[in-house]
Amino acid sequence: MTLRKEKIIGILIGIAVLILFVIKILPALMFASGIPEPHSVNLNKVTASKFIADLENYEKIFELDDCQRYTKRINGISVRINEKETDDEYGTYYKLILQDQSIDEEVFENFRKYLKDSELRTYQKIDDYSLFVVDGFLDSIWGYLYLHSDRKLGTEYFNVDHYTIKVIEDLGDNWYRIAGS
Repeated sequence: MTLRKEKIIGILIGIAVLILFVIKILPALMFASGIPEPHSVNLNKVTASKFIADLENYEKIFELDDCQRYTKRINGISVRINEKETDDEYGTYYKLILQDQSIDEEVFENFRKYLKDSELRTYQKIDDYSLFVVDGFLDSIWGYLYLHSDRKLGTEYFNVDHYTIKVIEDLGDNWYRIAGS
C-alpha cells in the first residue's frame, strides 16, 4: 500500500470516528449531564417539613409528583395532565382523580408546584417515612427521607414499600439523604 492510500484510509477512519461521536456518544453525554447529581438539589428542611405537615393536615394525599415527567401519579394512580390520552401521556385524566378523591384542585396545584419548584419531584408517605425521590436512572433512585419517629436510621439497607433504601447522610432533625433501588 502506498503512503498516499494509507493517509486517505487514516483520514476516512478519523471522519468515521468523528461522525460516530457526534451521532452516538455526544447525545448520550448531553442526556447524562441533564440528570441531577445527588448533591445538586438541596433540601430546605424547614419548607420540606412544612410541606409534609400540610399534606398530613390535608389528609387526602399520600403520594404525589410534580407532574413534569412521563409518569405522573396521585395516590398510586397513574394520571395524565391532558384531557385526551396521547403517546406522551397515559393514565386517567387527573381532574377525574381529584374529583373522585375529593381533592381540591387549588390545593393539589399548590402541592404540585412546591415539588416542581423545590425539585424534590415525588412525595410518598409510607408508614413512618416521607420519601422524596429527586431522580434516578434505570433501577436506582436518590433523594431525601424524613423519619416520623425518634429512632435513628443506620447505614444498613432497609425496605420502604417497594424501594430498597440506604442512608447516605444523616442531615439531622430526622432528615436523611438516601439512595436506593
